[in-house]
Amino acid sequence: MKKVKSIHCSNCLRKTTHDLLFEKKITEHEDNRDPDHVAAQGYEYRLYECCGCHNVVMRKMPWCTEILPDEYTDEDISWYPALVNRNLPKWHQRLPGIEQKLLKEIFTAYHSDSQTLALMGLRTILDMFIVRKIGDIGTFKQKLEKLGTLGYLSASQIEIIDTVINAGSAAVHRAYQPSKEKLILILDIVETLLHQDALSSEIPGIIEEIPKRVQPHGK
Repeated sequence: MKKVKSIHCSNCLRKTTHDLLFEKKITEHEDNRDPDHVAAQGYEYRLYECCGCHNVVMRKMPWCTEILPDEYTDEDISWYPALVNRNLPKWHQRLPGIEQKLLKEIFTAYHSDSQTLALMGLRTILDMFIVRKIGDIGTFKQKLEKLGTLGYLSASQIEIIDTVINAGSAAVHRAYQPSKEKLILILDIVETLLHQDALSSEIPGIIEEIPKRVQPHGK
């Protein structure tokens, strides 16, 4: 088999060496009005297998007799399934069912480069988290203040989350499109908050397992 280097593997989460399993070139349009120059275009399909974890992925790349292969960019190439550079965290299963589903949809949007949709989803899941904790009362600002008063959030977390909510509102109402880098930062912030909340449910079990301190005799 022909080995191809530097293909991103969604399981290994890095570039690895892949084997080329299969390739097929399909012509979708052909212009033969000029007998001395036939112009054609279509798609080339390739099936790759990671040499490390054996994950299989298909690449769909356009081709045209008028365009050199090197002239195509990454935006012209499609991968099936979409390449993943960030896995859905395992702890998401500790979240309520509706939040689990929404977080999966957020990651799907993220991996398909739908930054605006992902940001809208992040704003929504934050709203769900807040309502789950304190109920649907007042504005976002009032909700955040109450979360701080009840000890769910620190002052610095309130400031950060307020920024995320404003960014999400801008995506919904003002066509704001965050860059990939900004979206990753916002995703980090929301993940940290949800992870912290998911872990809090484990604290009582840990407390119960900690051996009690034995008091010395006579005290």
